[in-house]
Amino acid sequence: QRGSMFDFDVLEEQFEHRDEARKAEKLKEEVKSLPAKAVPETTRGYDPPRFAPIQRKIRVLALHGGGSNANIMKYQVMPLRRALGDQAEWEFLNGGRSWKFNEGQKPPEIMQALAAGMPFYGWYAVEHTDQSDRPYQEKLFDPSVEFTYSQVDVGIDRVLHQIKENGPVDILVGFSQGCIVSHLVAAILRQRGEEIPWRLSVLFNGMRVRDRSFERLFETPLDLPCVMVFGRQDEFYHYGKTSQIALYKDPVVLEHEEGHKFPSAAPRAKEIYDEVVARIYESCGIAQKK
Repeated sequence: QRGSMFDFDVLEEQFEHRDEARKAEKLKEEVKSLPAKAVPETTRGYDPPRFAPIQRKIRVLALHGGGSNANIMKYQVMPLRRALGDQAEWEFLNGGRSWKFNEGQKPPEIMQALAAGMPFYGWYAVEHTDQSDRPYQEKLFDPSVEFTYSQVDVGIDRVLHQIKENGPVDILVGFSQGCIVSHLVAAILRQRGEEIPWRLSVLFNGMRVRDRSFERLFETPLDLPCVMVFGRQDEFYHYGKTSQIALYKDPVVLEHEEGHKFPSAAPRAKEIYDEVVARIYESCGIAQKK
């Protein structure tokens, strides 16, 4: 059964506009053109600013999951916002695609209430080759099923534009599909030889990029500080944990006994948020109060 904060992908329509299709093809050709082992093990620009003290409040950018929005994400991250207190300023970004629910499907009432009239969004569209009536999770976990993302460039450009126009950003917080788009943004920037403009990723209930056309971007793990939080009761737990850890070099991994959601059950939830805050302070060069 899907929980109130469940994030899921559905089959989507093809592009509506040819120029969008051309942009997506250009991005995929850029990835295909990479020579073997072209991605460096480290990217210049990471280390010098990584722990350099900031002389202002911490800037956090939050990316919601698929079929969600900024209002829902504000509610989901409330425990982390309370833990950081007035040390941080938050920005919440909506995905660029209207979310199309399957026929007969609608968001749970609690999500509708939290959305407060705001539409539901995703970061990219997903299609796959399995047309059977198997559960979506079985298709996702089956390596013989091919998945294709479209309008990825829209999601990447949206995140980068937000950072450029409203930055700086020190910490990127993602949930579920928001984690996946964060992997793609970081990997594309590395491939282009550009500096990743945030210091630490904090990823809740994430997983790997399923579209094989992007695999070459991750042949070398991302050398980007990262904290990953997984719920052991999440139906994506084993798949998400195994696949996402492989994308990063030496991530910090935290776990709790809840599902596909931000942890809320005491005492583990407080322990996790305390650890996340400590890592955020460390990445921003801030001495944590004892």
